[in-house]
Amino acid sequence: MIVRNQRGWLIGVLLAAALIAAACLGGNPNENVEADEFFRPPGPTAAQVPERDGSDSQPAEAEQAPSDDPEPDTRDEPSRPDTPATTGDDLELADDIVRRYLNAAYGYSLELVCGPFCNATSNALDRVGFLSDQRDAVINIDVLRVDPDSPPRLQDLEAIWAARNVDNDSFAIVTREETVLPADGVSPALLFEWTIDRRVGGGFQERYKSLITVVGPIAYFLNAGGIADSFDGIESSLNQALNTFLARTNPPGLPGVFTRWGFSLPYNVEAISGEFGNRTPTPNFDSGVFVQQSNAGQIQILLIWESLSQVLFDPDIAIDDALAPPAGGQIVESSPRTDASVDGLEARVALADSTDANGTTTRVVVYSWYCGDSGRSFVLQSFDLEDPVAQLATALADFRCAAP
Repeated sequence: MIVRNQRGWLIGVLLAAALIAAACLGGNPNENVEADEFFRPPGPTAAQVPERDGSDSQPAEAEQAPSDDPEPDTRDEPSRPDTPATTGDDLELADDIVRRYLNAAYGYSLELVCGPFCNATSNALDRVGFLSDQRDAVINIDVLRVDPDSPPRLQDLEAIWAARNVDNDSFAIVTREETVLPADGVSPALLFEWTIDRRVGGGFQERYKSLITVVGPIAYFLNAGGIADSFDGIESSLNQALNTFLARTNPPGLPGVFTRWGFSLPYNVEAISGEFGNRTPTPNFDSGVFVQQSNAGQIQILLIWESLSQVLFDPDIAIDDALAPPAGGQIVESSPRTDASVDGLEARVALADSTDANGTTTRVVVYSWYCGDSGRSFVLQSFDLEDPVAQLATALADFRCAAP
């Protein structure tokens, strides 16, 4: 059914989508943003960027592996237009059109200038990134769950940021300022500009602006920048994204627990996670795919949900579909199937050995069950050479058919 056909493209899509990250702030202005909005700002605006050369140079790829990737930093805040918002289909996406991006998982938003960034998309959850149309700049948003009653100091968050972004001794801070989030004027924030030389490793001389802040239960790390030679030509667009970033004090979700579609699944925040469509181009209540993978690209957890009449659901058939062998490979079940319990419901379990067309082997475990309260089937898989069952321990123990 799904795994056979989707594993390959899921890896590619997730790797392409999981750029880098950093984010910020919150405040009442963002509470009114309900979905992606496209608008044309009145009069001259930072959205109208200088013409850029057609250089073929490209920045380091988006962040998955924590090494050769660009990291960003910026801010600037244009005022919102009085003209009514509309969808992208109603406006030609010229350079004077701005997209107000809304993150569905956590409710933060920022403005993306349509020239370089308007068509950028990301399926990632905790590490969202936007690559410019000329592939020479990125805007990344990373999130970290914190205790809102005892939030970490900005200096402590800066140390976490450095551990994620600084990979050689050429790193240098150009300017650094403790300030407030530009878009709400209240949330404490750290804003700094920095450079790093990654040419020794085959990368580029890079320049970024970064913004670190805490709003409610989430800390945000924003990076905006890329290839140093292209920075001046796109700086106004990067500033607009940073200066218009808003986050909610009461976000719809929290890092570490996937609750977007009415069920609850814990996941490892140190891994790369994303969601994808299954029966439709994008995920929804009725169907979708959640993926957790390592920074090296290995799928660790794969959850597929689908609305289905209970009389049509057969857990063994669902497992058969999940264990369909990949093209040129084979999957052999290593032991008889057994029964288990997930959220107090009966589930079926299968353990198998998988070999792909290149001879690479791994072990696979598949759990299948049905949540009657929402009328959906669930198939949860893990891939691990040593112990795929252990990989699912937390997910199985804390999965809930109904999100709290």
